[in-house]
Formats: sequence, C-alpha cells, structure tokens
Amino acid sequence: MFVRFVVFGCFTFLLIACQTETAVSPTTRVLAEGLLNPIGLAQLPDGGLLIAEMGTGAGDNSAGVTLITAEGQIGRLVSGIPSTRDSGDLAGAPLVGVSPDGRTLYIGHFNANRLWTLPLNDDPLALPDEPLATEKLDSAMFPQVIDKLINPFDIAFDDAGLPIVTDASMNGVARPNAAGKTHFIHIFDRLPDPTNDARTIDAVPTGFARLGDEYLVTLTGGCPFPVGGGQLVAIGQTQRPRQVLTGLNMPIDVAVDGNGRIWVLEFARFREGGDCFAGGDYVVGSGRLSRVDADGQLQPAITGLNTPGAFLLTDEDTIFISEVFPGRVLAVQLPQDEASWPISVADIQPDDQTLTVNAIPIATFTPRKPVATRESE
Repeated sequence: MFVRFVVFGCFTFLLIACQTETAVSPTTRVLAEGLLNPIGLAQLPDGGLLIAEMGTGAGDNSAGVTLITAEGQIGRLVSGIPSTRDSGDLAGAPLVGVSPDGRTLYIGHFNANRLWTLPLNDDPLALPDEPLATEKLDSAMFPQVIDKLINPFDIAFDDAGLPIVTDASMNGVARPNAAGKTHFIHIFDRLPDPTNDARTIDAVPTGFARLGDEYLVTLTGGCPFPVGGGQLVAIGQTQRPRQVLTGLNMPIDVAVDGNGRIWVLEFARFREGGDCFAGGDYVVGSGRLSRVDADGQLQPAITGLNTPGAFLLTDEDTIFISEVFPGRVLAVQLPQDEASWPISVADIQPDDQTLTVNAIPIATFTPRKPVATRESE
C-alpha cells in the first residue's frame, strides 16, 4: 500500500496525547467504528484519513469512501457505490489512494472497469453537504477490449506519478498505457498449495508497495485458503516474480517504512475444511502485522487483529489498521522496546473519543447505465 509520511501535531484526530522526549506508555485506540467492511486506507496531505468501504455485500449501493478530517469530523465523502458478493467474497470499494503530489484521489471498486478520480487542491478536504456520487468523479485507466480492471485492490505510483494497481480478480498488476487505457504488465501464475501437492490455488494479488525499482505484492492465495498458502513477492527487476516470503496466512497488505523495512499484514487463518463462500470460517483474532527483520524473517508486532484489511504507517509511530468485519479502524502505537513485541489488540474496545459513522441511506442496487467518459463523449 502507498504510504504517505505526514508529520502530525499534538492534535491527531484526538488519537494520542502530546508526546514528549521522555518515554511514555504506548497507546492503542479504536479510532472509528460503524464502518461498512472497511479495507483501503490513505492519508491526505492535510492529515485527513480516507477509508474505502466494501459496503454490506447485500446487493445495494452501500460501498463508498469515508473521510476523517484533520479536525476529527467523520462522514462519507463518496457514496452510492454498488456492494455485492463475488463467489462469496465482498465486492465493493477496496481501493483508495492519493497521488504522490497530493493532487489526485483515486478510488477503485468492483467491476467498474476503471478507477474513479477526484482532483484535490491546497485546501483541506472537507466533508460535502451530501456524499459525492461516482457520476461527479472523473475516470482513469479506461478499459480495453481485453485489458480492463475487474477488482482493483491496491495502488502504488511510478516515477512519473502514474498509478499502478493490483487486480485481485484478474490475478495481475496493471498500469495506464500512453492513451490512458488499462494495460496489464504482469499476470501471476497459480500458487502451490502447501497442504496438498496435487492442488494449486489462485494467486489473488492484493497489497502493493514500491521498494526502489521493484514493487512488492501480497499474494493472498485463493480457495481453500490453505494454512501458509500466501506469499510476498517482488516484481519489476526480473521477468518472473522474486519470492520475498512464503508460508503466510492470507497476506493482504504490505508497506515500506522510512527506514526501508518491509511490513506485512496477514488477514486471517482459515479453518481447515471451511466454506470459502460463506465467509464465516476465518479464525477470529488470527490476523497480525509483522516486520521483516534483517535476516528476512517475520517479527510479529501486532497480534489479535480481527480480519484486518489494510494498514498505514506514519512518522509519529502511529499505525492505522482497518478491521473488515468489525467495521472499525484502530490506531496503534508500538512500544519503543521491540523486546516487548508483539502486542495484542484482541481486547481493545471503543472509548469516549472513538468516532462513530452516522448511518447512511442505502438503496437496493439497480444496474447503472454505461458510464460516459471523456473518450466516449
């Protein structure tokens, strides 16, 4: 996931008390609750936080993007996006990102065959009187006959600031060509099932982050979600992906911190023999966030996460983490003494400063007319 490092002041969504140079106890809080299956996270230049929501998955228009402003207000920025299920999985809006220059907001949602964009300026982004509909947004990465986005999941940017995205349904990575149309630059092979030599699983690329001249990709792995079936790979330097880590449990996000260290988020362990299409066999509290140490081994930092979807690092050592099924976002500060890692957030509860999203109008989804774009107008 693209990480923007922002210097926060003492007022950070009322998340943490002002820090001094003396050591203080780390804090972990529920920043926001009442979200509809949140996944993607992105930071605005003004310090605001964007949260992509998959919606209810009930065939309605409940997916969208929520904004927490730098002043601590919360509400829907974009709404009315279709929310359904695809082979049992939630299909809504998993992707939100901000360009490196802070001038463009990107949103991806299932089967839109493009990215939605919103221009940004120097003014802090404020909540609109009414949430924006996608008809009010611009488009990027237009579809071609074969190359088109189905399930854009995460976003990074090249040297020119152009978007590159993972597509979890297409098992690939795509970027815009010179004409602004979608072009897949990599399609992943199926992965081995470490529990069954006779079986392979879909790669399912999800999290995405740039590391030098390469791009890191979490391969979550598809049904039956075997234990240890996920991988972290790097693409860009060689024709075939370079394996970074194997044996992961449904890795779903990756980021690189200011010191060049890799962090990996694992979604959950899946119960052996569970039903891939019912969505109820993910082991509660089995998600974790880890850092890769100098020897290339995982160092667990945060455990007890319940279906985490994405995480965001900041340079004040606060880590934001979305939890999909609980519908909330956590703000975690790790102890400075790494010998006390990992910490568990399994029992963390909302407090009187937790932000709650107001209920939004939800209508049964009706198919939209084809979206008019500047190319077709």
